[in-house]
Amino acid sequence: AYEIYQCDWSSDVCSSDLGTIVYTVKKALNYGTNLNVGVYSNSRFGDAYRWSQTAGPRNYKFFDFAPLKTVSASPFALMAAPIFDKSALIGTLIFQIPIERVDQILSDNHQWKKMGLKETGEVLAFNSDGYLLNNTRANFENPQIGRAHV
Repeated sequence: AYEIYQCDWSSDVCSSDLGTIVYTVKKALNYGTNLNVGVYSNSRFGDAYRWSQTAGPRNYKFFDFAPLKTVSASPFALMAAPIFDKSALIGTLIFQIPIERVDQILSDNHQWKKMGLKETGEVLAFNSDGYLLNNTRANFENPQIGRAHV
């Protein structure tokens, strides 16, 4: 994961602070933001947080790739999971997954030939709606031509 966010890490958090990002690895601009009423409340971050408030223990949800210019110019996905202490919901963990990391994993860091994919082979990932989740080999090797083929 590129970034990890933690919300509401204590059962002692007062109700007006519920939804506040209390930890991030990179201490980015969204650190301290409230996902219920702050600038990210109507974003996928807010959606991920609100989903976690009704999810049960041992649940998680993937939020598909999309850009959010205030966070990253490149598309990224989110993975959210509620945090429980026994039966009490005490927080939310949100992982930010950049598309570049998915590209690195699926191409062995752009080493297609080393993977046995020869001159034109590649591994592509699609979501359940049929949308491509990673960049194509053509886009990486020749961005001008690659964009024209997508």
